[in-house]
Amino acid sequence: MSINIDNTNTGKVTLKSPVSGVTDIIFPSTAGTSGQVLTTDGAGNLSFTTPSGGGGATSYTASVPTGSWTGTAPATQTVTVTGLLTTDSIILDLNLSSAAFSAVEGLQTAYALVYRAVPGTNQVVLYASETPATSFDIYVTVI
Repeated sequence: MSINIDNTNTGKVTLKSPVSGVTDIIFPSTAGTSGQVLTTDGAGNLSFTTPSGGGGATSYTASVPTGSWTGTAPATQTVTVTGLLTTDSIILDLNLSSAAFSAVEGLQTAYALVYRAVPGTNQVVLYASETPATSFDIYVTVI
């Protein structure tokens, strides 16, 4: 592989492949701006672009009250999560940010009963192996 640097003040850098038929990679002649990423046109030409969307997860918090479960095995509960979409992929986690130390074990026990979460429009349906005995708060993270 060879590296060619254009010395005509264009700043062009090309990685030349030693293999016939393999595309050379041509870097842009500018540095781009903060937050931009390198993208390719599929033909070996790189350029700086500003990413749209993505780049991070959206996180929501919700309360899961004890008295709102229906059924027993499984127990289900629909929890309002404004902004959530049916097509979202989510991760659930127990929110212990305001829990007293003495309550943590009970909250973990209640949360551990939840085995499935199905996102919907502005809601998530939780499934539990049995009805949790304690209310708890969750983080719903869209990935």
